[in-house]
Amino acid sequence: MSRVKKKEVKFREGEKKRERDSERKGKRRRVCEEMEVHQQQLQLQQAPRQPVVSVSAASVADSDFELETYLSQYTGHTRILRLEFISEACPSLAREALTLALAEVKAATLNTTKHNAIVLRLNADLGASVKHDQVWVEDAARLARSRLDKLDAELKNYKSNLIKESIRVRMSYFIWLSFSF
Repeated sequence: MSRVKKKEVKFREGEKKRERDSERKGKRRRVCEEMEVHQQQLQLQQAPRQPVVSVSAASVADSDFELETYLSQYTGHTRILRLEFISEACPSLAREALTLALAEVKAATLNTTKHNAIVLRLNADLGASVKHDQVWVEDAARLARSRLDKLDAELKNYKSNLIKESIRVRMSYFIWLSFSF
């Protein structure tokens, strides 16, 4: 064999050896990562669980709870959800919380389902005489349908013209609209 061929053979053998070594290191690394993940899972399973602390309705009712101050931190759907939670957690504030939630639903959303549920709860559970606002429900449903139709038409137009950024924007509007229902 010539000297050049011997060098080529040595070079190829060295490459093969480096490839085998890198494969071994990769396998070792994967095994180590899998072992670490397994150990973390075992630690989570063996860790003592923290008890869930629930606030009783009596402790909330007895305290000086200022509903308006508490609600000033929240807006939109979060505010409505907080008001519904307060009505369940604190019977003494239930009527006030649901009345505020009803006003918030009418002012901030087009969610007729939530409106109907709050009116039903106010009338059935709390004995209040709140009238179902059928005019608002019909107007909200009509407005929501028109917004949905408009967005759908715009989206179809953008899809036919393949305007990717506009498609993305319209899809985000669809998501926003679904939150207002």
